[in-house]
Amino acid sequence: MTIYDDATALQDDIASLRRSLHAEPEVGLSLPRTQEKVLSALDGLPLEISVGAGLSSVTGVLRGGRPGPVVLLRGDMDALPVAERTGLEFTSRSEAAMHACGHDLHTSMLVGAARLIAVLPLCGALSDRIGRRPNLLVFGLGMAVLSYPLARLARSGGVWQLGLAMTIALVFIALIASIAPAVFAELFPTHVRATGTAVPYAIAVALCGGTAPYLLTWLSSHHAEGWFTGYSIALLLIGVLVVLVTPETRGKTLE
Repeated sequence: MTIYDDATALQDDIASLRRSLHAEPEVGLSLPRTQEKVLSALDGLPLEISVGAGLSSVTGVLRGGRPGPVVLLRGDMDALPVAERTGLEFTSRSEAAMHACGHDLHTSMLVGAARLIAVLPLCGALSDRIGRRPNLLVFGLGMAVLSYPLARLARSGGVWQLGLAMTIALVFIALIASIAPAVFAELFPTHVRATGTAVPYAIAVALCGGTAPYLLTWLSSHHAEGWFTGYSIALLLIGVLVVLVTPETRGKTLE
């Protein structure tokens, strides 16, 4: 699983947050409802959170274990003083404001980036201590058990429910995303590493990832979206079986 896969897994949750922000736009520097939603979505992450004293800003700092360059990601959260006439199901509830310049999207993307980045170092360090297989097994079994409950929680309509579902899912996803490159390198010696990694990965992505949008579209057209979650759970359990027969690679000398 790559960072792209992890980001794709957050797509529905980020879209839900964006629509929630879009439906309640605020203009200017006082954005209490927007700030509340952002804080709720970031709750539980290992970030140093601070808010502005005279404006509704939100700042989250993730500190690394070593000194080095600092990367800043930023975005605006305010809307424009115009009326929305799009007719969308998540259209603005205000007659005097609309997210017409994409700040609802900027904010949601930043929340997604924070969720994706914040827990990776912790999960990687955990695997360095206890091994690769525990991370992989906890991810597979945890997501298999929680897929249906998290999906229902995320779609329940509340901001805090969405934030909680996103946080829980991201922690499990980080267990595998944080170690995937290391596991691939440790499984194969140098002379076959590229082939040993690329060929099975490409086949798996083509068979499962490549067909997923079409399968979901077909199931949705038959009002059977829940079966797609069942399909995902089946794939997770197959992955667990593979992990059970895969040797532990932590600490293996790379040749």
